[in-house]
Amino acid sequence: MKNLKLICLLILLGVYTSCSNDDDDNDILIGTYTETSPVNGRTQLRFELGKIVIKSEPGHVSQTKFFYELKDNTIKLTPISNSMYSSELEFYIIDESKFEIQNLHAHIPEAPTSYMTFEK
Repeated sequence: MKNLKLICLLILLGVYTSCSNDDDDNDILIGTYTETSPVNGRTQLRFELGKIVIKSEPGHVSQTKFFYELKDNTIKLTPISNSMYSSELEFYIIDESKFEIQNLHAHIPEAPTSYMTFEK
């Protein structure tokens, strides 16, 4: 009986550990990041628990809230206000305080892909 309890405890510990690793990339992002390139200070992204990111522009009242999902150097952004629309953008974590993302602002489709750099 003692061995059965030990085995159950080890299984539960293993399940907990494997599940908690799923959010490692998301946890590293928690906090507020400010655009440094191409336009310094234009856009802020605030990553929160629950896989939520809030996009804002200093000096403007409006904010846009998204659910986000990271996968294979992409970030999928789904507006909380309208989950029918989502976009997948290239996304590269450089270190724990810096990342690059495909341009979030409207652009000409024929133009080459451009990127924004954000830092904490």
